[in-house]
Formats: sequence, structure tokens, C-alpha cells
Amino acid sequence: MSSTGDTIIVSESESRLTAAQSKRLVIAVCLSVALLTAGSVWWGLSHPTPASLQVVEPSRTPGGPATVQATITVLGMTCEGCAATITSSLKKLGADNVVVNLDQKSAVVTFRTDKLSLSTVLEKITELGYQPKLDS
Repeated sequence: MSSTGDTIIVSESESRLTAAQSKRLVIAVCLSVALLTAGSVWWGLSHPTPASLQVVEPSRTPGGPATVQATITVLGMTCEGCAATITSSLKKLGADNVVVNLDQKSAVVTFRTDKLSLSTVLEKITELGYQPKLDS
């Protein structure tokens, strides 16, 4: 490498990887891809999405917010007041829509994943004195 004023000149031999370096780079990239793929497969198998959770509107960017709909069995509801309490409490948390069916002992909750999480919804229902259950 030589320098002339503000310009740095790099010879061709300095800008290329050796065969050994290229081989190591390819191995490192392949191992990284294999580990990421194996991790994703493991996560999907060990943390299945319940059948009662559906994506209503997918994320527009990878890892961005999505709109999901959770169908939750709610045990312990006895009257319309119970249904109204669950509805208003979940809407205050940030749910977009809540439909509680007293006869079927269920709540259908629609929410954006950047505003609310499923665990927060389930915790709130429990905090109110009911027993939420997701169907597998």
C-alpha cells in the first residue's frame, strides 16, 4: 500500500483473500446459516402457536407489529356485568376490539402486537378474577 497525498493506493495482492481465508469465511457463513435455521426450527417446535391465535394483518416489515386475534375461553363469568368488565378492561389496555360471549364463555380479542401482548391480555383477565384458557 502506498500513499500519494489524500489518495491511498492498494495493490491487487492486498485486496484479495487467500484461499485459506476464503475457505474459513465460507465455513463461518455456512455454520451461521445452519445455526440460525436450527434455532428457528427448534423455536417453532418448542413454542407452537395456539390454534386460538390467528394473524389478522401480518407485519409489513420483518419483526414489525402485526394485528392478531386471540380466541380465549374465559371460565368464571356469570353475568353480562362480567362480560362488560372484561371488555372495558381489555380496551383500556389497548385492544382494538373485544367481543365477549357469555353463553360460550369466550372472548375474542383483536390487538396490535406493538401495543399489547397475549400474555398481558391473559394476565389482565386473571387479575379480574377469571380463568383464561387458550385452546391448543
